[in-house]
Amino acid sequence: MSSPRFFYPSSLATGQLIKLPREIANHAGRSLRLRDGDMITLFTGQGGEFEAELYFDDGIAMAKIGAFSDANRLPQGKISIAQALPSGDKMDWIIEKNSELGLCAIQPIKAERSILQLSGTRLEKRLQRWQAIANSSAEQCGRNIPLEVKNLSTIKQFLEQQQHDLILVCHHENGAKLTDYLKDYINETAQSALPDICLVIGPEGGWSDNELNLFEEYATTQQKTQLQKVIWGERVFRTETAAIALAAACLTLFDWN
Repeated sequence: MSSPRFFYPSSLATGQLIKLPREIANHAGRSLRLRDGDMITLFTGQGGEFEAELYFDDGIAMAKIGAFSDANRLPQGKISIAQALPSGDKMDWIIEKNSELGLCAIQPIKAERSILQLSGTRLEKRLQRWQAIANSSAEQCGRNIPLEVKNLSTIKQFLEQQQHDLILVCHHENGAKLTDYLKDYINETAQSALPDICLVIGPEGGWSDNELNLFEEYATTQQKTQLQKVIWGERVFRTETAAIALAAACLTLFDWN
């Protein structure tokens, strides 16, 4: 049985004796009912993990840091999501499940047809919540570098700032079939250099004409990054389904596990 895993957002070193934060202490002692001498795993989010021995001293949880492992349990290539803000708490689920798949980052997008509108303190709190969900998901699924939640941007800002090799825009009209396009891409490109892929997912109401024009303009003017509109098949996905389905397909076709 693997030892319980906890995200510890500070540097660690073998032989160090540390006081665990209250959140970890409460979860370890009260929820998991761990006791003196039980082994746990700590990871800082910078890569790798430490085994540690747990101690309780007058209600204070301490850990003696043991051996380091450089395991990260992530796919060989990088896949990110640019996700238009969905309604309700759907983003929570999108982040959790794509974290489990091993995606490296999510870029929230303020699309013109997004129902959810965020700014100021409300946006800051939501970003913090989403990163906490990603960190918790990393604890559960075994990855040692949590999915990164980036700052909110518009499509125009995203396209101006992005540095991916391949952008796949999920759009139900006039898109290439994802599996066919990726098979051709794999055959035509040298696989010695793994591509950095970004999946761009629209809101419930779809992309606006203005946003679609931005995609078209970018695809015809950029040389370093390929941008392609794609579809899964004849069915139309909900926004919370699209990234998971497309990411799973990319991981399978590129054989990234």
